Amino acid sequence: MDNGFIIAEFHDGLQLIPTAWYNKNNSSSIWPSHFKTKLRINKAIVTKEMPRDKSDWEELSIKKIFGTADTYEKGMVKLVRAEDTSNVDTTVSSNELRNRKKQMRRLKAKKQLSSSSSDELSSFEDKENSIQKDKILPALPQKDHFVSNKKYLPSTSIQNKAKILRENTSFIINVGKYLIQENTNIIIYY
Repeated sequence: MDNGFIIAEFHDGLQLIPTAWYNKNNSSSIWPSHFKTKLRINKAIVTKEMPRDKSDWEELSIKKIFGTADTYEKGMVKLVRAEDTSNVDTTVSSNELRNRKKQMRRLKAKKQLSSSSSDELSSFEDKENSIQKDKILPALPQKDHFVSNKKYLPSTSIQNKAKILRENTSFIINVGKYLIQENTNIIIYY
């Protein structure tokens, strides 16, 4: 287990640490507090650096272990996921988490609505009825008010009055380097 990483929650936030830094008996971890830059601390984490002198490293208590990872890269992915959820070792996607949270919000809203007093419920129904009244469509017009379309339509179909000429025509289309030949039927009315 000394070859992996742990996602741990300290008093000031989450951090990825090498398993070699973790003290399981005390539920604590050594921390390179003498390093001044975040870049130097990250380098110590990636290389799993161990202290030369234990007095330079501070021992910090760990509130909770969120998970483990074999590599630094996998650990960083789980660290990001740990900021959103409490169980990072599952393979639940972020979309599934969003959908679960959405369903929980809906259930919570339904419970609040059903447990509300009758006054609140009646005011909600009044609002719902007023919205439905706004959505009611006007009545259909009477049949007498329509204009007849018969005078605008020809008495016989166009095909009866026109002679139809069908030609099989070939088009050559120039598209860049290629010539494309298309065969189509053209219908001409006269």
